[in-house]
Amino acid sequence: DGSLLAASRLYESSDGIALDEVRLWDVTSGKATKILDRCHAFDFSPDGRALAVLSRTKCVVYALNDWTKETQVKPLGESLAVAFAGDANLLCGIVKSEGQYAIRLCDIAKGTVISESRRLDDPFYALAVSADGATIASGHDGGNVVLWNLPSLEVRTRMQTGIKGHVQPLLSPDGRYLAGGCQENGDVIIWDARTAQELHRYTFEKGALRTYYLRGDKDLVRPEKNPTRFAFLPDSNSILAGCYGGIIRSVESGQELKRFGD
Repeated sequence: DGSLLAASRLYESSDGIALDEVRLWDVTSGKATKILDRCHAFDFSPDGRALAVLSRTKCVVYALNDWTKETQVKPLGESLAVAFAGDANLLCGIVKSEGQYAIRLCDIAKGTVISESRRLDDPFYALAVSADGATIASGHDGGNVVLWNLPSLEVRTRMQTGIKGHVQPLLSPDGRYLAGGCQENGDVIIWDARTAQELHRYTFEKGALRTYYLRGDKDLVRPEKNPTRFAFLPDSNSILAGCYGGIIRSVESGQELKRFGD
């Protein structure tokens, strides 16, 4: 509902102690309202009434009105990322299973698994869910974006961006567009979400993100692989890329609409 702002801080001390946290602020006052220690990922429910949070071993859903701990979703413990699946009672997580990685869909109230996707060899770190709850997108190394049907989690199609790096998936609020943002050079590829036809390809020069602390392949949380560098604006007609301090471009024309300071 726009009243709260949330962010995750990913930090490890010099002696290897993880001090991650998810912090929430009141947008009107600017004051911190809640700090959830040892947590690294989160998602707001579509109705704005709940917050799903991941720690190293647990997935917990809180009620935002009084911060009561609503339920622990045990099948999503140790997930890499979490996302509500278009419904306040459906939650997806990226889970590690027998050395591989999959998307798992759970019923929050029952704490049960509804479905699980095919397993992939390499880890991935972000999920984007369509507003109608019918589609979920995941981004991968090698420039791949995969669309999965919900709730079955069967593969609908795979898109190839032609870039080498890890891709952040994006679905526009109105459902028209699917986008893939390259985490290495700031490139953005935009497709028609229904037909999978490539519509636009924009390059943001000097868009590379410099990472000073690279995690190892065995680390559960690797934020350098998927920092949130791209976002559709609410009208779905423009896209924000976090390079040069931030640039807003028209989706259709590629025209630069706004540039923020470095």
